[in-house]
Amino acid sequence: MSLTAVVTSHNYARYLRQCLESAIHYCDEVLVFDDASTDESVAIVAEYNLTCVIRHDKSGGPVWGSNRGIEMASCSHLVFLDADNYLVGAPPQNDVDYTFAPIEIVDGNGSWLDRWEYGYWPLTAQACLQRFRETRQMPYPWGGVWRTEFIRDLRWIEWPRTQMAADFRTAIDWCTHSPTLAYHPTSFLAFRQHDASWSASGEREIMQADANALVI
Repeated sequence: MSLTAVVTSHNYARYLRQCLESAIHYCDEVLVFDDASTDESVAIVAEYNLTCVIRHDKSGGPVWGSNRGIEMASCSHLVFLDADNYLVGAPPQNDVDYTFAPIEIVDGNGSWLDRWEYGYWPLTAQACLQRFRETRQMPYPWGGVWRTEFIRDLRWIEWPRTQMAADFRTAIDWCTHSPTLAYHPTSFLAFRQHDASWSASGEREIMQADANALVI
């Protein structure tokens, strides 16, 4: 198994070195997609001599970089990293389409806050989708290892109104492709929890309706 890290960044210079160094340590390939940063992000990436694709026009959110990463990844598996997050251990190695694990939650300074557990999640796409319908929780946890061959024909979906990544809707789309799933009990990803919180919206109602209509 070989692993590509797809790093998406917009004005995250203060976190970027930790993200890149963790990706370099644990991954075979690191691809960085800078979304019109106006801070020192591009200069920092240059210090590491990594492949960096720069979007020079107005920032359009992380979806652009994630989708370009899917197209460009050359390894058998890939992980997505927002530049404010980082790997805390080696990502798991197996041949399933998607492997998920607990996620360590830290604050802006990297101090530990919590741990999101997923050991109780089902291991079939149908069961994950049913859980979503019942609990309105994302079919798969945020962050994981994807088999590149599986995800190659898929793309992250964005909300037209906000142009942000529609994680829930993307996961529902992946459900329709019936991925093989595995759970890894050890965390390998640290996620920075910011002040902003995701709130119920009209988009969430659309997403709920989409999930209820799916048959897989």
